[in-house]
Amino acid sequence: MAVNLKTAMRWFEKASEAGEVRAMSMLCFMHYKGHVEGTRDFLTAVKWCRKAADAGDPKAQFNLGVMVAHGQGVEQDFIASYQWLTLSMNALPDEALAARNAVVTKMTHDEVQQGQDAVQEWRRTHRAVKTFELPDLSASWGALMGSLYGEELEGRPPNR
Repeated sequence: MAVNLKTAMRWFEKASEAGEVRAMSMLCFMHYKGHVEGTRDFLTAVKWCRKAADAGDPKAQFNLGVMVAHGQGVEQDFIASYQWLTLSMNALPDEALAARNAVVTKMTHDEVQQGQDAVQEWRRTHRAVKTFELPDLSASWGALMGSLYGEELEGRPPNR
């Protein structure tokens, strides 16, 4: 099945603007990987990833944590990275723990405490947001998501 990425992008943008969290996460992935005109756009990836992460999408939280650790599309911030990776741990325990452990090696004890405080603050202020498990994708999403979204953003935080 040939995928028309420009058409897919338009539909994902419309769905994202209407509040569809999975579409936001998909836009993050597509911009990060360079599926949009062959150009990686970290600024736009972070924009959509942050919206999905704030809505409780654990995959977006994980991906945002990785991007923040690398300073991709946003200033490098190990405290924020720790926060997002920790928030994603219920749904992605192995990947999130490994990534967070790599981030912790770059942090001071005080920074780790600040990261823990940021996690608690996010949870306190987002009580109405139900952090959901990775979605059970319907057939309509399955074909496109499987071909384009079958992997997390790769990488470990760079040395400080």
